[in-house]
Amino acid sequence: MAQVEKRAASLPATFEWEYAPAPEARDIVQLKERYGLFVGGEEVEPRTKEWFPSISPSTEEPLFEVALAGEEDVARLAGCCVAVTARPDDVAAWSVGEALVLELTGEPVRVPESARPLYHAALAHGANHLVTLVRDTVELLERAVREVPAAVPGTGTPATVPAAERLIGPLLSAALDNALRHGDRALTGPVARGDVGTVRTHLRELDAADPELADTYRALARRTAHRATAAGLLPDHAAAELRAALTEDGR
Repeated sequence: MAQVEKRAASLPATFEWEYAPAPEARDIVQLKERYGLFVGGEEVEPRTKEWFPSISPSTEEPLFEVALAGEEDVARLAGCCVAVTARPDDVAAWSVGEALVLELTGEPVRVPESARPLYHAALAHGANHLVTLVRDTVELLERAVREVPAAVPGTGTPATVPAAERLIGPLLSAALDNALRHGDRALTGPVARGDVGTVRTHLRELDAADPELADTYRALARRTAHRATAAGLLPDHAAAELRAALTEDGR
């Protein structure tokens, strides 16, 4: 007993420990109240419509809610490509990451840490900007069909005008499928064939309807002309005429 007391007396004095803020503390990072599932490059709500709280290990208080995935949610990952990142020399980490993706019926894609920003930029450019392009197209179509008469002239029969999404859906689906299958060879339309007259007409109408959207058209038309020329679809002289038409107003 005396030996125990002697040993305890020889131990250093205790200290008051000051803990650093936890990484998830709200004064360090901004947290949303709820986080969904990340599927196909987008945050989506779970099919289960269920959520569970994430608890702070330092305060034991709820930080935010996290989506609870169910069988239907996991099924949405089937066949999806999922990026896997690890240190170049960490064979075990690459293998574990790929095994997890395969377990979820996905397809693993190795993305080096240095390439992650470019990888994400490419996905965002394709998925996010596509939504913007589609919604702009829908709004333009809605303006165009707004002028349709309420009845077919001379018949009294009500005119049927499908929703803009229905009008553009098949065309966009075919364009996306052709682009993925055939690359730049899938380019069609007035820019790809060098139809300067039609492009000028488009710009006139778009400038009147929505000048900001017209600028988007010009930017995409220039990019389309560049790709069509590189693919051998558009002769150099036709591309030059297009570029001139796209900058006639100094834009």
